[in-house]
Amino acid sequence: MTLNSLSGLPDVNSSSMAKRIYGNVSDEEKRLCARILAHFIGTPNTSYGADIGEKIKLTRIDVYPRAPNVPETHDPSYVTMDKSDSSLQGTVTSRSQASLDLEARTVCEITVTKEMCNIHGVLHGGCAMYMMDPCSVCALVALGVAIGTDGSGVSQTMFTQWHRPAPEGAELSIIATTVATNGYIRSSRCEIRDRKTNVLYVSCIHSIVNVASKWGKGQGHNSTNGPVRSKL
Repeated sequence: MTLNSLSGLPDVNSSSMAKRIYGNVSDEEKRLCARILAHFIGTPNTSYGADIGEKIKLTRIDVYPRAPNVPETHDPSYVTMDKSDSSLQGTVTSRSQASLDLEARTVCEITVTKEMCNIHGVLHGGCAMYMMDPCSVCALVALGVAIGTDGSGVSQTMFTQWHRPAPEGAELSIIATTVATNGYIRSSRCEIRDRKTNVLYVSCIHSIVNVASKWGKGQGHNSTNGPVRSKL
């Protein structure tokens, strides 16, 4: 994947951004993941909730071997690319063995502020789901960046559980881990935890569908367009 070939992505403070993101991937990959996250969040002038989304900070990206004896389902609906390198509707661009052997984990952080709370002074359930949407996809995108495929898509389902309320002022870690990545339906697990105490507040399983890619030739994207826009 030619990371510098993407255009139309927000220009974040790349050099300092990569230094603030921990993990075992390259600075170039960290910068790209941060730009894609910013693309999905948008700005207050263009996107719902972006005034809160802009406060989410990507702080860690790791890609590592999948734990042994954890099989990943082989999706029979997978269709390969044709010889012209053009992807078909509803398919992924490649079926790299790496997508079966590796998984990605990302961590984002944000502090609960008053505008994120309900009348009881705790994190609003809708706000929690809004934040988990791009943060959960962040892990899928990170794995895609690492192995050279498009990890983005549009939301299909988000099964969410609220475990306990997160009060105003709580410092949150939003932790996402890839679950299934080898078909055109991908999923990740996401948890909102207290950064200081590790208390679990909210968790979800988020499934997305990778529709006809808009990233450039051989990468599932067209270099004149941005990534597939998620339903945020």
